[in-house]
Amino acid sequence: MKKIKLILLSSISTIATPIFMSSSCATSKENNKVANTNNQNEDANVNSEGNVEIDSQNSNDTNQPTMPDLLAGRPRYNRNHPRRSKRLKDKNQNQETDSKSKKTNSKKKTKKLENKANSTTGNGEIDSKNNSKSQNISNKNKLRIASWNLKNFGDSSLKTPKAKAISSIIYKQGYDVVGLTELDSNRPVESIVDLLNELESKLGTNNVWKSIVSDEYNAAKGYKSQADKYAAYIYKSNIVEPLLLKNGKQSATYDNSNFENKFRGTVNNYNRPPFLVQFGLRIPEYKKVNFSYLLAHFDGPGQNKHNHEPKYQRENGAHEMNEAWNIKNVFEWAKKLNNGDDDLIFQGDTNISLGNEKDAFGWIGGSTQMPLKENEQNKSSLSQRINSYSQTFDKIVHQSNLKHENAKVYKLYDFVNDGSYMFENISSLDKWVSYYSQYKRYKTAYNYIYSGVSDHCPISYDLILDANDPK
Repeated sequence: MKKIKLILLSSISTIATPIFMSSSCATSKENNKVANTNNQNEDANVNSEGNVEIDSQNSNDTNQPTMPDLLAGRPRYNRNHPRRSKRLKDKNQNQETDSKSKKTNSKKKTKKLENKANSTTGNGEIDSKNNSKSQNISNKNKLRIASWNLKNFGDSSLKTPKAKAISSIIYKQGYDVVGLTELDSNRPVESIVDLLNELESKLGTNNVWKSIVSDEYNAAKGYKSQADKYAAYIYKSNIVEPLLLKNGKQSATYDNSNFENKFRGTVNNYNRPPFLVQFGLRIPEYKKVNFSYLLAHFDGPGQNKHNHEPKYQRENGAHEMNEAWNIKNVFEWAKKLNNGDDDLIFQGDTNISLGNEKDAFGWIGGSTQMPLKENEQNKSSLSQRINSYSQTFDKIVHQSNLKHENAKVYKLYDFVNDGSYMFENISSLDKWVSYYSQYKRYKTAYNYIYSGVSDHCPISYDLILDANDPK
């Protein structure tokens, strides 16, 4: 009689499975908890066909399957069953393999970055013979100061490799302080800083980059609109730090209070006023050294009839010529805010055409110098043709007792061939075009650099530190 009942129950469970599956799950869980509490070492027996066998002589055994288990067509959960053990073993092996694979990929990525970094030049050089690549700032006696017009770098460009290209070049060139102009948003600055810190960490150089961003530019007096939104400085915070100015802040924007109209016109102010930050050295030997850095992107080249701008000569209008002339007045304004610091540096995109520098910066002389000579070699704006450059727009003005050297233009079209890109193996223009096309496409090859990165080269020079500098 008992045998007949068991067969009948087995038949019912097979038929009822689809109907009772959902409700039986919850009930089974509760009953299993009770069963496990009563006896955790015994489980239901399963025969070779997967059917449940109940010991008829021990009907009170709490380890036997419950009714919901039978209706659901499944035996009570057996943790020690051979098939269960095999599945757990296979799962653990797979997880271990995945973990090893992830670690291997991470090591490969870091090794790839290290190999690329071993070719770093300048004072950002990495010692490939030493596993500890941390920059020893106590031996540092120069500061590489740079600037770069980033061609309308806004939020939409963050979807492309632009920020990675910029951070790669900044890292490989060994810049310590970089002024950035033509920013349409402040988010790209955050992205560049994050990427630089990622490189520093993974490559063991361990500098820590930070940034200072200007207030948003509005349309200046005499101008109908404003093309740029921000300027910014990024810097290695373990090497330099911003100092408080007399306005109680770490930065200031020129107020046009002593602006001089030298080249005619109705506008008596900057379109995008120079942005000032005073930096102090954190290197123990040079803690008394500081300098004031002024950054600007001048009015666009040529005559702008909409703004009633008079024409000057050689593709320049009066407005950008006046802005160049007034850097001397900007320096005087800065001295009122920086506690009399006489180490003054200007860098930026001046839009002063080749041949007009002598007039635009006619006040230069004595301790004030222009380290980048106005010549073909120092052309810094890109032509719309591969490996061709058009103008010497980007300039440096150095007014300081501190000496300088190694003023240079990094030729941007070269970066696809010289291994500068740190996030992918790029060794040719074709590889760069293929890689960049995954994110954005251009009709012509030159645009993958000219529009995809910038239409300007970064410029830089080395400031030689002097522990006896009086201010």
